Amino acid sequence: VITRMDAPLGRAVGNALEVREALSVLRGDGTPLLRQLTLVLAARMLCAARLVPDEAAGLQRADEALKSGRALARFRQLVAGQGGRLGERDDEATLPVAQMQTRVQTQAAGYVTRIDAERIGRASLLLGAGRTAPHSIIDPAAGLVLAVGVGDRVATGQTLAVLHHAAATPPAEAEALVLAAIELGETPTEAEPLVMERITR
Repeated sequence: VITRMDAPLGRAVGNALEVREALSVLRGDGTPLLRQLTLVLAARMLCAARLVPDEAAGLQRADEALKSGRALARFRQLVAGQGGRLGERDDEATLPVAQMQTRVQTQAAGYVTRIDAERIGRASLLLGAGRTAPHSIIDPAAGLVLAVGVGDRVATGQTLAVLHHAAATPPAEAEALVLAAIELGETPTEAEPLVMERITR
């Protein structure tokens, strides 16, 4: 399944932050785009395993797994099978939390017309969420969470993203990258198809 990669498919970038977002989808929440993509991928896997006759049946089965809680229960089993653990009552209780959070706010109003995925990735790298060299240490709590998506209307002073970091202040370049990544226009853009192409049957 080929999707557009010029904008983030989810809102979270960073190890623990992405796990939180995945848990949100497994609980039946999450952003509509990420939830839809999750269902499409699950449906394609069910088709590949020949457990359903077609993608429509796979989508229905995957949706039922989310709504019933079976998908989250299976995720818990997978985590436990690899020696990990989730909180018994709060799945996120065992995930690390960054010491500091900084809001990046827009100085203009308009519609979000584009979010540059590469710049967002570079910003998260500067915050400590990735490696710049093989020996670099990753901060599992670091990263960023986008507060807006393509097509959203934003007002002056509105939060565009929240940076998660260990230092007292985030690198200025990280904030600049986020501001440069989120482009605003006077009119909303038409939504692009989630799936551009399917290359398997």
